[in-house]
Amino acid sequence: MKTVSLISHPNPYKGTKVGREALSLVKEQVPELRVIMFGTQPSPTDLPDYYEYYQMANESILREKVYNQSSVYLLPSVLEMGTHGN
Repeated sequence: MKTVSLISHPNPYKGTKVGREALSLVKEQVPELRVIMFGTQPSPTDLPDYYEYYQMANESILREKVYNQSSVYLLPSVLEMGTHGN
């Protein structure tokens, strides 16, 4: 099964909306697509049936249920700011 994981984040810069839109297009081409989404917020109420959602996932859940089951981790961030001394 083709599995992609994606973070659900309320900050628009994280690109969750863009990621979901992209995955909707992928689903049209890859009917067996499975998406694992995780975040701190409650599950969005409009998730399609091919999504699984983990709220407040601990390290074990992230490792075993999200990352180890994903072929791809989608990071559709519009802007990532780090502390690189800039």
